[in-house]
Amino acid sequence: MRQFASFTARATKITHKAISQMSIEDLKKSLEYLAVKYVADSSALAELTQRIQQIQPPGFPAVKGVLADIHSHIVEVDPKDSDLFREIGFHYL
Repeated sequence: MRQFASFTARATKITHKAISQMSIEDLKKSLEYLAVKYVADSSALAELTQRIQQIQPPGFPAVKGVLADIHSHIVEVDPKDSDLFREIGFHYL
């Protein structure tokens, strides 16, 4: 039982370290870039920008919602942006 507790504590530290490699400010800049590029509706863009600015650590539920809203406006994703979506997903979902 002690080994399991020790393993869980180490795994938690490793997971937290991996997640923290993309800062909240970098996340917000990336989400704003994607929103501006893919959301043509100005009212939807204004709402998304406001929601992005309100994201606080750890931000997981808020990030998931923002990404879902951005994806609902996308017809085709630029391959460079695919990498950015994957990076955000890796760090925050």
